[in-house]
Amino acid sequence: MIRALMVAMVFAFSIADAAAEVNYCNETAAAKEWTAILDSKPNDPAVIKLAAYRFGLCELVRQGRVELNDATDIFEMERWQVIQRRQELDIHPKGWTL
Repeated sequence: MIRALMVAMVFAFSIADAAAEVNYCNETAAAKEWTAILDSKPNDPAVIKLAAYRFGLCELVRQGRVELNDATDIFEMERWQVIQRRQELDIHPKGWTL
């Protein structure tokens, strides 16, 4: 379950494709995908956090308060932190000690 969510985050959780400068904030399909992800995992703190970042950063981009590339960088940093944390939990389950 955790591994499947990590894989989904790696491939699906981007605000923008840096190489092509695609603005997924303006993509209806991307917004629907995020809503579906959030609906499917309503109690998962990592999903809630990433959804909040995505929706909030997209709104700031729309308002012109944040540049798209900056929003992308911020989101990607948070996304990688979530992925790394999930990997740590997968490797060292709760209660595991040295």
